[in-house]
Amino acid sequence: MKFLLLWLEAPLQSWGYDSRFDLRQTFSFPTKSGVYGILLASSGDSGPQCELLHRMKDAPFTAVSLVSKEPEAQTGQSDTLC
Repeated sequence: MKFLLLWLEAPLQSWGYDSRFDLRQTFSFPTKSGVYGILLASSGDSGPQCELLHRMKDAPFTAVSLVSKEPEAQTGQSDTLC
């Protein structure tokens, strides 16, 4: 099995999934298109990546959102890795 694990952590992170005119809906977890955008931007290639996107479109995608059970104010520390 091949997989890629990304830990995406940032304050006020939101991921757009639907937009109509001036209204944009967001999720608190990454969308498949958002992750593809990160991967393509980090590859350093320029121009349309139609062939690569076509190969990736049917790949399974799972997003897992982890939330701290205790508020940061009570624990005195954040749940960041660094």
